Amino acid sequence: MFRYIASAIAVGTVIGLNPVPPSLQYAQNSTHVIAEVKFSKKSSAPARTAFKVKDVGISCEAEEDSCKLDLTAFDTANDTPNGGGIPKFFFKISHEFAHEVVVEDSYYREGSAGRYIIFLKKSKDGIRWDDFFKKGSYIGSVKLWIDMSREMYFR
Repeated sequence: MFRYIASAIAVGTVIGLNPVPPSLQYAQNSTHVIAEVKFSKKSSAPARTAFKVKDVGISCEAEEDSCKLDLTAFDTANDTPNGGGIPKFFFKISHEFAHEVVVEDSYYREGSAGRYIIFLKKSKDGIRWDDFFKKGSYIGSVKLWIDMSREMYFR
């Protein structure tokens, strides 16, 4: 069942499942941006620990001077041991960053307790990002990660 849902979502044909934008917080210094994607509908809600990341990628289009984050994760709380179960919703991000990044020096990994961590190398050092995504392009919760910002210290 999961394979059917995953392939159907890939082509955008799942009926009854709406994408949910996960909450996100980010911090930066003069050369890098780190973001924590939390699989929850609101930043104040607990993260969903029952999820499976289907697709994740960081890409840039040279002719458009834009870079993008794509991430899709499924709720697996209804999963059965044999892989049955239908997700109630899925988390999705597919938005352009506010600034360009160096894809080769950027990476991502699974975090703990329903989180995913994105590490980005800025294409231009010394520029402070006022927003993580282009203005108005993301409807989810995006906040500045205060604790991590103090640790990274913009210099």
